[in-house]
Amino acid sequence: MNLSNEKLHINSITLFITGIVLLLLSHLSHAAVIASVSNNKMAKGEIFTLKIVSDNQADSGEIDFSILEDSFYMGRPSFSSSMNSINGTRSIRSEWTVSLAPLKAGNLTIPSFDVQGEQTVPIKITSSIDPKTPNTDDLVSLQAQLSKNEIYPGEIAQLNTRLIIKTDARRVQNPKLVPPGSLESLNIEPTGEAKQYLSIIDGIEATVIDQSYQITANDAGLKSITGPRFTATILDRNNNTGATRLIPVSAETGQVSINVLAKPVDFIGSWLPSPNLTLSQKWLDDNGNELTNVESISTTAGSAITREIVLTVESISPSQVPNLAVSYPPEIRYYDEPPKITQDGNKVSMTLKHVLIPKAEGNIDLPSLSVNWWNTTKKEAQTTELSGLVLTVTQSQTHSIKLDSSENLKTQPIQTPTETVIVKDSGIWPYLTALISALWLITLTLLIKKAETPKYPNPLSKKVQTV
Repeated sequence: MNLSNEKLHINSITLFITGIVLLLLSHLSHAAVIASVSNNKMAKGEIFTLKIVSDNQADSGEIDFSILEDSFYMGRPSFSSSMNSINGTRSIRSEWTVSLAPLKAGNLTIPSFDVQGEQTVPIKITSSIDPKTPNTDDLVSLQAQLSKNEIYPGEIAQLNTRLIIKTDARRVQNPKLVPPGSLESLNIEPTGEAKQYLSIIDGIEATVIDQSYQITANDAGLKSITGPRFTATILDRNNNTGATRLIPVSAETGQVSINVLAKPVDFIGSWLPSPNLTLSQKWLDDNGNELTNVESISTTAGSAITREIVLTVESISPSQVPNLAVSYPPEIRYYDEPPKITQDGNKVSMTLKHVLIPKAEGNIDLPSLSVNWWNTTKKEAQTTELSGLVLTVTQSQTHSIKLDSSENLKTQPIQTPTETVIVKDSGIWPYLTALISALWLITLTLLIKKAETPKYPNPLSKKVQTV
């Protein structure tokens, strides 16, 4: 009896709970718009999904998700709309889905959304700090190093930056690298393209991005450079829960100072500041062979001598390379090629080629060449010089043959050119020509013989008859 009552009591409770659930489902089934989340308790940066469903026809732009940006990282919302008909009953479904991740720890709220006059119920979210979440330094680092702390106006300092990503680069979302800048009178320009490569750092495979910048100034004073800054979001996986989380990272190098020294007022010549300048030359003959004797060169009139000059300067831009002009004596016919300027790192080189052709025999002094520049390391003016040389020119041994004297005409026989005609195939024409010639000769012979025969008999040849 007691057992039967107990079963009856259990059945009554079951029916009551079922009724409550059906009542709730009935209430939800009549709701026009519903908001739900895949999880309401998570770690900071952990990704969850917000879904909003309406049983009315709607457009994708009817919900503004921007109100979530202050508290959540938000992915791109997706929207779908469908219409179904079952047993003559038609239903419409409009659905918005968006991925979210808390940007901070604490109690957060997903507010109510309005869809065609219907309101969703606000949702409470609890975000906590995961002590095992990697720090920014464990994921990325940014370095910046200035090649020199002081420069002169027009001199170049190199700012070398390096970004190290210590995780799979494919997990980096929305990366943004802000280049260095300055509010002062400094020119900051990147040098070439950034170099990206893989490297092993502390046993971890990392992606390294190197970028260099040229720093120049036009006036003196202590200047400040704002270093580069990198921001991104790292897609990571929680090993404990298996959930995917977003870790915002930010790295910067801070301020860098550089002192620009004043240009010396007593410097003479075109301003050329550099820690190192070299000037070299070589001499080449007609065949391009280098001539070893740099003090004196022997050549002949009309033969070409090439002077190749190379100027190499550090820490300047190609536009600052000076124009090297050389004034050669009038006994020299002078040709030059356009300067060839190349850049290798912080070195700029200019190559000049002067082709010199002496007009007549004698000794010709080829001038020297000098460049005034400011040595930024020693902080003093210097002059770098190339020596000239003496060009000893003799008459050319090649003589031309003269044909305007009678002796030359006698000793030099006149050769008549012989023209050879080759007939490959004459056909029947030679035989026909020979036949006509033969007939013509026979006819001529007969005519001659006929002309020699007398028309009347000779009277002296007659015999005297006796009567």
